[in-house]
Amino acid sequence: MIYDQFLLGADEQYEFTKAFACHGGKVDGTFWNDQPWLLSLLGAGLFHVFGVSSVPPRILCSLFAVILMASSWYAIRPVGKCGLLALVLGYLTAPAIFHLNFSYMMELPAYSMALASAALGRKYLESNKRAYLFLSATLFAMALHIKFTAAIVFPAIFFQMVWPGKEMAPPGRTFSLRPWVHWMGGAAGIFLVIAVAGPPIQWDVMLQTHFAPEVVSRTQYRFPMSFLIRHWDVALGAAGALLICVMNRRLPGSCRFPLALLLTAVPTHAIHRPCWYYYYLHFAVPLSMLFAIFVHQALVQSQSMDSKSVVKRWGSHLLRFGIVCLILHVSIYGFSRIAYQWRGIVANQEPARNVILHAMQQHAPGTRHVFTRQLMYPFYLKRDVIPEVALLPDKRFWSGQISSESVARIVERHAPEQLLLDSADLKAGNWEWLARSHTCILRTNDMQLWVKK
Repeated sequence: MIYDQFLLGADEQYEFTKAFACHGGKVDGTFWNDQPWLLSLLGAGLFHVFGVSSVPPRILCSLFAVILMASSWYAIRPVGKCGLLALVLGYLTAPAIFHLNFSYMMELPAYSMALASAALGRKYLESNKRAYLFLSATLFAMALHIKFTAAIVFPAIFFQMVWPGKEMAPPGRTFSLRPWVHWMGGAAGIFLVIAVAGPPIQWDVMLQTHFAPEVVSRTQYRFPMSFLIRHWDVALGAAGALLICVMNRRLPGSCRFPLALLLTAVPTHAIHRPCWYYYYLHFAVPLSMLFAIFVHQALVQSQSMDSKSVVKRWGSHLLRFGIVCLILHVSIYGFSRIAYQWRGIVANQEPARNVILHAMQQHAPGTRHVFTRQLMYPFYLKRDVIPEVALLPDKRFWSGQISSESVARIVERHAPEQLLLDSADLKAGNWEWLARSHTCILRTNDMQLWVKK
């Protein structure tokens, strides 16, 4: 089963570690964390109910993927069944996105909650019931407490609230700041309530990790333009939707929202560094929404061309044929991208077949703490990590908050019962003390397992 794989996403190890720490009540001021805690608390709650396992949090993130698709469809409705098919195909076949639907990582839950907030905001505009406005503000505050990148949806929600379009706005109103002011006040209040009730957010750590000059200057982590090239068929359909808007000299509300998402994502990820590959989610979703709008509008246009005129009738047939060919291309070529990602997923070993984990389990009875940068091992071992050096992402080193030498000193002071180190760890820090207190019981191509004597 896909949920049983050892590791599905690169950042999963951090999320499982934080959730396990929350589950054991081991989160304090010494536990370094540059993100909010809400997703970790949700994972800890699942551990309390179902036991410590990788499966429940991953299923939770799959439910977030369903929310993402439902919210995207609601934001652009009505697009018909063909439009819904195009939306799902465009999203699932996007490069580097498929595994996010099964991975316990922050990007997809945060973005899906923000889009659900936008969907409820549209529901408020259509019904004028304040309950939907309150729920929308609540979900957006929760999205920010999952990951602050959810703020990338804020401009789109603003334009939807302030300039909703005739199909969403109540009769007699097309422009008003009042709904947005009420929504903003509710979201800010709920954000503060969650911030006070949960573990404190380490604002200084977060700002230094994400905006320090040493981090921002990482030019090798630019936005991968190759993803847009590989997703060209859906991008072409999205451009077709905008072309139809230009030809009709009208920008309907269904197009405004994904266009605002796209126009926010482009400059944000063009400027901000580093840009990780899974941030392509912020492009794949609005492109898929516009692609769905294009398919729907093109089919409606082809139906209006049906007449006794031979030229228009043949034009209608050709337009429908082109739409079918485009959807088939997205399906066939896109599913080859899915197959490529699927091969990478199943190539991961299940925990039961992992040799290193098996060796660590043999020494688990006498183990309280484990040190390693490969954090899925202590998670599956159900053992604690050293709080100060539990999370060691590259950004923490880039920003100067820690060094390899200080990591070695902290580990020596705590003297964990097991250490799993790779060759880079051993070369970077001062580990001369290790051989005096620990014994190496396993060596693989790149890893060494040390246990306390």
